[in-house]
Amino acid sequence: AASAWVGEVMQRSVLPQDSGAFNQALMEIGATVCVPNGAPHCDECPWQAVCMARRNETIDVYPCKSKSKPRRIENKTVLLIMDDQRIFIRKRPNKGLLAGLYEFPSFEGKLDRSDCIDMVRSMGFEPLYVEELPEAKHIFSHIEWHMIGYRIKLDSTLDKELPHGILIDIEQVQRDYPIPSALEKYAACVQLGIGASEVRKQMNI
Repeated sequence: AASAWVGEVMQRSVLPQDSGAFNQALMEIGATVCVPNGAPHCDECPWQAVCMARRNETIDVYPCKSKSKPRRIENKTVLLIMDDQRIFIRKRPNKGLLAGLYEFPSFEGKLDRSDCIDMVRSMGFEPLYVEELPEAKHIFSHIEWHMIGYRIKLDSTLDKELPHGILIDIEQVQRDYPIPSALEKYAACVQLGIGASEVRKQMNI
């Protein structure tokens, strides 16, 4: 209701040809006079005569910032599926978080070893052994990924085409398929990514 009232007042008071200058003037006042992160310079403000905050002595409570929403926690399991020289990567969807980037396969929730073996077999691989990796966390602006990981060693190499991803030489991944920083700690497990050796030290791998 208040915003509608302000809009009506502005439409009556500001000529269309002056709207750009008026908007710029308001932004200048907000940046130099009625500043949000310090004491406002009310004596210099052209709006002081009609300012309700000044009149009611409540200038210290504005702007009233709404509390930011807590980040959503998403649990994920990351799989490093490897043969002797290659690692399996796949492309993320073209829309959404990290759209279009290549990644190690990840799945919702925290899977156990048995779940991982079943998942890998459903992808057309035969696992030889499963190694648990340290937990990791990555923070986006509105989401936190809490991750566990497994390194899956394959029983034999595959040369067939994989429609759901590619089994590719690790050095080529480094050169042509940069892994998102969200998975940097797991990239470090196979010495991928900038600063991989340092991350390995931090994770005691």
